[in-house]
Amino acid sequence: MTIGSVTGPPVEGVIESTLACNQPFGDHAYIWERLRVQYRRRLEILAEFSKQARDLLSVFDDIDTDRYRLVLGDPVVRLAVDRAVCYIKVGGVPFPEAELQAALIAGLSNLRNGSPVSPLAKGSLDRLPIYNRGPCPWVWSEDRAAHDPLGDIFRRLMKQHHEGLQVVTPDLRVREMLVAGATLLHALCPRLAASAMSHVHLVAVVDANSPVRINSMTNPRIPGVFFLSPAVLTSPWQAAEYLLHEAMHLKFLDLENTHSLFSESYDETRSPLIRPHWNKVRQGNEGEWPINRVLTVTHVYTCLALFFSIVAKRSPNLEGEYGPLHRDPIRQLRRSFDRAHYLRYQLSCHEEQLGVAGRLMVRWLGEILMVFDTAAPPEGSYAHLLLDLYEREVDEIRTIAESTDMAVRHDAQLGQAIRKVAMEEISGALEVTSMISAAPPADRVLQNHQEALRALEVVNAGFKDSVDALVAVRSSILQNLSEIPPVAYFLPRSNLRPNTPSEVLRDMVEGSTSQLNSVIKSARARAST
Repeated sequence: MTIGSVTGPPVEGVIESTLACNQPFGDHAYIWERLRVQYRRRLEILAEFSKQARDLLSVFDDIDTDRYRLVLGDPVVRLAVDRAVCYIKVGGVPFPEAELQAALIAGLSNLRNGSPVSPLAKGSLDRLPIYNRGPCPWVWSEDRAAHDPLGDIFRRLMKQHHEGLQVVTPDLRVREMLVAGATLLHALCPRLAASAMSHVHLVAVVDANSPVRINSMTNPRIPGVFFLSPAVLTSPWQAAEYLLHEAMHLKFLDLENTHSLFSESYDETRSPLIRPHWNKVRQGNEGEWPINRVLTVTHVYTCLALFFSIVAKRSPNLEGEYGPLHRDPIRQLRRSFDRAHYLRYQLSCHEEQLGVAGRLMVRWLGEILMVFDTAAPPEGSYAHLLLDLYEREVDEIRTIAESTDMAVRHDAQLGQAIRKVAMEEISGALEVTSMISAAPPADRVLQNHQEALRALEVVNAGFKDSVDALVAVRSSILQNLSEIPPVAYFLPRSNLRPNTPSEVLRDMVEGSTSQLNSVIKSARARAST
């Protein structure tokens, strides 16, 4: 499998064509045809038990592709078929028979009357398509018909799978951002946008004040739908990024439905777990990912690398129409590359968890990254990912310190906890640099920071002043450690040094993150009292 030559068109054009049009992992028309085969088989299974399934099956082969996607791709129709077949084959909790019948009747009615919208969308009194090339995807609104069986099923599924997450009717600003984001996404990478968005039926906006907080989310139990918070729809650029991100997750779910991505014995609950070092450490295994999630995220980050590469080149000519960028695209490009490389390497270490198609997909993504990224990090390295987390935390702690009330800013107990974190970070950084001969000298600078922290200890400085000192410490450490060649972090263990520099850095960053989480939690609790 090859992604072609990069000696002709610009590399972004070659990469976009590969991600959007390559068979079997890019071409959305091919994936939908494979889904069509799958759903014909599922309807054949249901036909033995359901007249509605038999009626639907009788017209199935006469459905054109667009009509098939509209009806059999409808989230509720599709889920009803999936759940009913799953119950017949393996048991478990049955999908309510009345709901199955309602979904199949709605699908058959849609086929017969040629409705221009999907069965679930038909119940909406305020349906908003987010792009002008077809009825999907559309945006959920709570303004629904009085008789709305499919809408009722969707609400039940939301309550079942996401208790506390409230889907709302988006306000005018959010609607405008969704439309502008979709338009911008198609302007930047039209082939990839069309391919990704063909797998999306419904975009649901959630209440930003729900007890359950998310930025964006897909749920494999609710196909064709993703959820966005208004918090990530503040500019067309951000909206375009999140639309692509979540659409690629839905495309991956359709790939998983039609290809042998994982071994026959693969079980997510028993899967090896991979730690994404750019995320905060959580209690237990909460922050670690099973192999299926690692593969979908690798796919997403590879596509985001293309997105940010194009944004970096085209944004100067588009900011007049779509407003200023919300993030530095060059930095986000590097971040996407680094994360995709690391996850692809981890997948290559767990090939026994993958099926034939999964192994091909990992190699395909590896080819793309190899051609696309001219500054790839050493295979398997992760020190740069830890430093990325370390740097991003600075902004979070600084924002909290500046936004709290005066009592919290001057809280001496919180200040002491922050200074303890800073001192331990200095010790960890000095240990790392002592192990690496290529490390630039840092002793004098970090010793000066230690003296400044001791001076704050003498006056029992508060939270805000101590955070300022921590930010200064981190800036110096980041400057120093970022200058170390990535390969130097791979120095082998020895009798005198049982850990590699990477492992020492990991312990320092993750230990600091854990302590900071506790301090931040305390600061927020005190601010709310």
